[in-house]
Amino acid sequence: MINNFPVLDTLLLINVNLSRIQPNAFQVVPRLRELSLAVNHIEDLVDGSFNNLDALETLYLSANKIKYIDGETFQNMKSLKHLHLDRNLINKLSPNCLRGSSLLSMLDLRHNLMEVVDGSTFPVIEPIFTDPVTIFLGNNYIKDVDPSVFTFKNPVNLHLERNNLNTVSTLFYGMREYSVLYLNKNQFNCLPDDVLENLKKTTKTIYLLDNPISCDCLKTIEKSFADELYGVEHLIYNSSFPCDMPVFLVP
Repeated sequence: MINNFPVLDTLLLINVNLSRIQPNAFQVVPRLRELSLAVNHIEDLVDGSFNNLDALETLYLSANKIKYIDGETFQNMKSLKHLHLDRNLINKLSPNCLRGSSLLSMLDLRHNLMEVVDGSTFPVIEPIFTDPVTIFLGNNYIKDVDPSVFTFKNPVNLHLERNNLNTVSTLFYGMREYSVLYLNKNQFNCLPDDVLENLKKTTKTIYLLDNPISCDCLKTIEKSFADELYGVEHLIYNSSFPCDMPVFLVP
């Protein structure tokens, strides 16, 4: 138990062979803003693990062995802004696990075991601010994303690099203006005509680098934007196929 450190601001318990966090493990640490429990052996997180951390803004649980997270684990962490759950064994999160944590602006779930992102596997995020929310879901096994998960009022920087996705329409249309969708290194052969047309008049951006985009599709994209003064900067793309033609690429 961490008890009675009234002025403690940062606590780093990295690579110290932790295997479990008991409910109410943190007592009288009213000013703790950053907590790292990264690189340990934690397998599950139970309700109450992070009670009494009213000032906590950043929580690192990276590089553990987390498989299971109780449904209310991160609820009502009213100061939490950044939650790092990358490099674990997570395949789903409770829809309610972030209820009341309304300042959360960054959620990192890279390098986990997620295959589907929908209302039963991904938490509800309810920001009370207007700035973009950044969500990292790269390096999973995701093949399907329910667009309703990301229809909150904020723009979202949604990182889905290195997954198994090949369709984008419904996800793209569900996101707010000024959102950015990162789809690099997936399985896209092309983008639908309606999405290409919409990119000419939207503030949303798609990154589509290093996908197996067909050579015919590359020609279609270039033709679509050939006479446009606006829009082409909202699609950043190339192909992993060797096509004998120029490709528009914004660094």
